[in-house]
Amino acid sequence: RSRPCTSLALAASSCEIFFPLRSLVTTRECLVCVCCVRVCLGDLFEMAALGFVIGGVLLVNEGRSKSRRVSILSEKGTKGVGFRSVRGRVVGIQCSAAGSGQSSAGQGSQRIVTPLGRTLKVGFYFGLWYFFNVVFNVLNKSTLNVWSYPWTLSLVQLGGGSLYCALLWILGLRQKPNVSWGLLRAMILPVLGHLGGHVLTCVSFSMVAISFSHVVKSAEPAFGAAAAALALREFYPWTVYASLIPIISGVALAAVTELTFTWAGFITALLSNVAFAARNVFSKITMKNYKDDPTLGSRNMYGLISIVAFLLELPMALIADRGIPKLIPATSSAVSPNTLLLYILSSAIMYHLYNESSYMALGQVSPVTFSVGNTVKRVIIIVASILVFKTKFLPLNAFGMIIALLGTFLYSWTKERASRKPA
Repeated sequence: RSRPCTSLALAASSCEIFFPLRSLVTTRECLVCVCCVRVCLGDLFEMAALGFVIGGVLLVNEGRSKSRRVSILSEKGTKGVGFRSVRGRVVGIQCSAAGSGQSSAGQGSQRIVTPLGRTLKVGFYFGLWYFFNVVFNVLNKSTLNVWSYPWTLSLVQLGGGSLYCALLWILGLRQKPNVSWGLLRAMILPVLGHLGGHVLTCVSFSMVAISFSHVVKSAEPAFGAAAAALALREFYPWTVYASLIPIISGVALAAVTELTFTWAGFITALLSNVAFAARNVFSKITMKNYKDDPTLGSRNMYGLISIVAFLLELPMALIADRGIPKLIPATSSAVSPNTLLLYILSSAIMYHLYNESSYMALGQVSPVTFSVGNTVKRVIIIVASILVFKTKFLPLNAFGMIIALLGTFLYSWTKERASRKPA
């Protein structure tokens, strides 16, 4: 414990993203993943590298699936867009500012977007997303193990994101969103869904192993499909619904064989799926009039959601945790109050960073590709949590996890194939 984590120190000194952690790497107890005690942070950087590779692979796969659409656009002679090809293979997209009726050659500005450059960019975003998410989950569980106040912890995490976005808007570093009373009214239901999902996830983490919570949360597609059918009257082919069977079966098998199983932890994880599915449905219903506003991009919307969710949760957290909890770790832990405070604040930082990076990744790929990447991320979190916390599990439990996660892959694949079919 007395040695600082070398890999974290290197990152803190070379990357501005880690500036809040510079003062932590020389503390007696290294922060991230109960550092240097259970697992080296080098493993986490390897996971970030894995995310980089996975992001590139997913993007290449997505590019192949779109090759037919590219050839169609090229044949039609889309205005202002040209496709560079070598031996019939698309190697770049040439964009031109030439107007209608003008030749793109020599008119306006041109730029080439190469697949290699975009692959590196997407891989970088996926790497950040995976890294921040793994660190956040480890920090979250480490904090809840010694300070079981999930409502207050989730409130601080929302507050950190709210403060970050507000500062960016005030300092002019990000375009300010156009906020109106109509927008705030439209946001209430999606915000309640987001708030419920986040709080219930934290509550579940405080009661059961992270690996088990994420296995249960892998059933989110089942709740999403049910919510879309009931509320939006959106129906998929039978193959999509059939792919939900292994998800449900795997979660059920993992639940009955989980050594840390508690009904409260299981139910709160399930209810978080319901809340997030409701958030997505409510967003489609109430926010449709604001989707074309250029100031309400995904990151600005996330900032607004964080602020409103923070304000709504504040009185709830005070009631649930009976005021402001004292920074007194559990007596059985060797964590000092100062270190506990660093745990809490750093989990808030990581929570916002992983959400920001996920939105950056989503902006570069299709929703289906992002869904597949999200499933891979969940696998990495489960493996990392088992390694960090030395979670014990039975063979049948591991088999249930694998079945559920493979079912999530199958769901994404069948849904993508269904979306390709003409209406």
